[in-house]
Amino acid sequence: MVDASKLDGTAVYDFHGNKLGDLQQVLIDPKSGQIRCGVLQVDKSWSWNDPEVAVPWGSFAVKRGDDKSVKLSLDATKEKLEKAPKFKAGDADRLFDKQASEPTYTYWSIFWYDPMPMNKTDASGKTSPNAKTSAADPSATAPASKDTPTKK
Repeated sequence: MVDASKLDGTAVYDFHGNKLGDLQQVLIDPKSGQIRCGVLQVDKSWSWNDPEVAVPWGSFAVKRGDDKSVKLSLDATKEKLEKAPKFKAGDADRLFDKQASEPTYTYWSIFWYDPMPMNKTDASGKTSPNAKTSAADPSATAPASKDTPTKK
């Protein structure tokens, strides 16, 4: 696990060790509770007018350093970041919509997925954060109970 509060301001490097910028925000999908995107502020020495880029979280490589710090890297160059869709204040709400965020996901070659909501309704109609079966998703299977025979 990584403490998300420690991600803000973390330096982001390319795969060759060159600094690309700093992670400014982590955007969390309210339906699933999963990280959807990271907002990268590119290196300020590049002097861009729009220095923030939204990057799908699946594009980042997240590792722990020997000192337990978080290391972020991204398969990108200055040129790739320059051409990437930019992020502006207020864009966070827009990025949770598939149609609106598709240019960002397509640019980074990341498949958009629609995560399951954290709370699902089980077959009895009760809301459960861990429900495995649902009226909305009858193909899901419930975990085996101790009375359910299992193969040996």
